[in-house]
Amino acid sequence: MNVSARIGKWNATCHTSISDIPEADWNKCAGNKDPFVKDQHLPALEESGVVSPDTGFSPRHVALRDNGGNIVAAVPAYLKTHSQGELGVDLGLAMAHERSVGSCYPKLQVEVPFTPISGSRLLVKKGVEAATARTELMEFLMKQALECRASSVQISYMSNDENAFVRQSEFIATEGNAYVWKADGVNSFDEFIGKMRSSKRSKVLSERRKVAAFGLNFKSFAGKEISPDLVPKFFELYKSTFDRNTTTPWLNSKYFEMVFESMENSLEINVALKDEAWIAVQLDVITSDIRFAQHWGHTGSIPFLLFEMSMYQAIEQAIMANQDTINFGATGLHKSERGIAMEPTHHAMWFVDPSFSDIAKMSLARKSESARQERLAEAERLPFRRQPSNEKP
Repeated sequence: MNVSARIGKWNATCHTSISDIPEADWNKCAGNKDPFVKDQHLPALEESGVVSPDTGFSPRHVALRDNGGNIVAAVPAYLKTHSQGELGVDLGLAMAHERSVGSCYPKLQVEVPFTPISGSRLLVKKGVEAATARTELMEFLMKQALECRASSVQISYMSNDENAFVRQSEFIATEGNAYVWKADGVNSFDEFIGKMRSSKRSKVLSERRKVAAFGLNFKSFAGKEISPDLVPKFFELYKSTFDRNTTTPWLNSKYFEMVFESMENSLEINVALKDEAWIAVQLDVITSDIRFAQHWGHTGSIPFLLFEMSMYQAIEQAIMANQDTINFGATGLHKSERGIAMEPTHHAMWFVDPSFSDIAKMSLARKSESARQERLAEAERLPFRRQPSNEKP
């Protein structure tokens, strides 16, 4: 059932399926910068069964409409019974909530499920006054949390401008980290590694030579070359990486079949072949100026192939495409020493029980400070000739 309410200037509705909201209307709010929040991606999560009440996600998407019924803002939101896919955004806090006031679940989560990548979350149509729309979206989310008997509203992996806005609200802000490569004006891979200290540059070149010695062929697929027919080979390698780590993949083959069809113009698939056999694959999501190094799979048989395909080739391809940013996600201590720096990720939480707010503020402040210290430590591991850190003491 869809719930509606007048919040202030606009009418707000809550939807239990992304399909309830017309694709064109949703995408006018999502814009073109973040492919993960567009209507070509979110339905694949629901229709594939990755996101459903059975997997602990009950969609509660929000739309704001003007008096003519036109959608002016939207939010991807889910009533969740776990914290999977968030990479520790609130795990410790969930345990503290359990001890203090009761279960943290369900919680109303604003996110793109299983996509710990920063981007837009409070989606506002171009030409609409953003501050007013964001305020009303957040007010309706809090109202929904009360009605759903959720513990909280939590917004994960916000954009920088959303973070600046949310910090002025009663939500409690916190930070994590992600590895993000910036071109900083380089025009070739050689120029990029030329900024490194000689020992670190030699290490990169040595790793590339060791991979080259295996005589692999590399092939790329993009645009019309991408189709659901590629999924079986891709998914076999994607799943095998999880299998070796005795973990379960977040995403299933049906999801990839759907995004290979609906997002072909936003994807690039790079494959390593030994003779004709696929032995490794990298799936990137791309826009005109940013690349998201998103999914990796391999047989595990060739050392340094992860670095070659997921980092070095990705950087080469970004430079060739005039993309000045690659988001490498939240994990991977091996990335700093290969020239990929850390940047903060932004999150915010509001708790229904006001008695928990002081505990949350202290906990989230510690988390933010820990994230800051991690960035400082990782900055020391960067291979470049020394430059002053931008982090404040």
